[in-house]
Amino acid sequence: MTDSKITNPFEVLDARLARIEDLLVNLKAGPPVQPFPSEPNLEGYVTRREVAKMLDVCLTTVDHLSNAGILRKYRNGRVVRFLRAEVIAAISGNKGTAFFRQPKTGKP
Repeated sequence: MTDSKITNPFEVLDARLARIEDLLVNLKAGPPVQPFPSEPNLEGYVTRREVAKMLDVCLTTVDHLSNAGILRKYRNGRVVRFLRAEVIAAISGNKGTAFFRQPKTGKP
């Protein structure tokens, strides 16, 4: 009454470990992992925190600027990025930046 389907569990574990080792060797010898194709090129993009630091404002102000249409945000899932060139354009006044306070000038 011996069943031929019963196997030694240690043999099963050894076979699985051998497959895992082979996969690790192949991964190590293979080409480097490329970034996901859905990710944008992050060289020209900055985070909310970086924008806040560039503009010397808080994160809430960055949100207000993006909601007002002064800064355009780019989303990839939950990740929010801004184009560095557009942030610089907003700083230099090329995009209707009435949201920013203008320096006070003395009365003549």
